Amino acid sequence: MSEMWSSDQVIQAWRSSSGARAEMMAEATQLMLQAAGLKPGQKVLDIAAGMGEQSFMAARLVGSEGSVVATDISEGMLQIASTLAQEEGIANLSTFVMDAQHLDFPPQTFDAAISRHGLMFIPRLDQALTGIYHVLRDGAAFAALVWSNAENTRCLAFLCKYCKR
Repeated sequence: MSEMWSSDQVIQAWRSSSGARAEMMAEATQLMLQAAGLKPGQKVLDIAAGMGEQSFMAARLVGSEGSVVATDISEGMLQIASTLAQEEGIANLSTFVMDAQHLDFPPQTFDAAISRHGLMFIPRLDQALTGIYHVLRDGAAFAALVWSNAENTRCLAFLCKYCKR
């Protein structure tokens, strides 16, 4: 699966649709961030962050005293996220190439976790969710937006040809 997300074609398709996606998903993303209870000063984990549109929104909410750690299996997507964060002056965002099924953070590291349109692509979702639970502090919230799998989601259909299921 990581090969799919590292493909130049997929990265460019995702990048070219970022403006439309951000506009289309703005309200739902705001609701996800509200559900996660983000507040200034918090440390937030973003699972399957992609190019980081929601990571940037979270970083603005937690402010300079907080931080957002954006993870994804695609180094190319995270490179774009890092570049865009610098261009937008977002200094409280860090990126890590990491499989959501194998989170490499100490237990109880984060105050909240988010994932926008990533969970449906994780083959061992139970393993990923268990890992997310372990890195969240007691009482922390996890909020996610999911559609169905790519094959059943018309606007993600271009990805299906890259899926190896």
